[in-house]
Amino acid sequence: MKKIISVVLSMVLFISINCTAFAADSPETPYRNILYNVNRTYGLNLEYESVDTSKVSLEEYEQFITSVAIQQKKLCQLILQRELYSQKEINISVEPRASKTITKDTWQYGDAFSISATYDVNGVAISNPRNISVNEKKWPIVRYTPNAGSPTTNIIDSGRTLSVKYYGTYTAIDVSVSNVQLYAEFYYDS
Repeated sequence: MKKIISVVLSMVLFISINCTAFAADSPETPYRNILYNVNRTYGLNLEYESVDTSKVSLEEYEQFITSVAIQQKKLCQLILQRELYSQKEINISVEPRASKTITKDTWQYGDAFSISATYDVNGVAISNPRNISVNEKKWPIVRYTPNAGSPTTNIIDSGRTLSVKYYGTYTAIDVSVSNVQLYAEFYYDS
């Protein structure tokens, strides 16, 4: 009798261990699916941020994510064009070095954000970028929280242009999305 109970109990435990537990979908699953589909459609890697489903409908969320994705796709294409721009060698004249602090609107989000940067100019060459920050023009309607480690800078156009990229979380009223890129360029003659 003990052997039969042991065998039956072993079978029950074996079957219960191998059964997959199906959890009910959370209310946010349709929102995640929208983001997944938009990322796939536009070839992006936007990241999901929690949504208050009582305040934001699926339609509002889809409209928001699609508009951000369109802006991000355009921005990525513009940046790619700039990176592929033919590099011409230039003669760097020996002129006194000047330090500049400039604020420029971001590409594609210029109505909402600007970026400030300080850098040195020697003739037509930029060097030593520093003190870089994002400025919010429409706070508290839209906000941007940079990721740790942002921004990244690059000196392009044979040293004549400083490019600045931020990655972070973009929030408009009740909706947020992460891995959103902000970009601006600073020129030696700005």
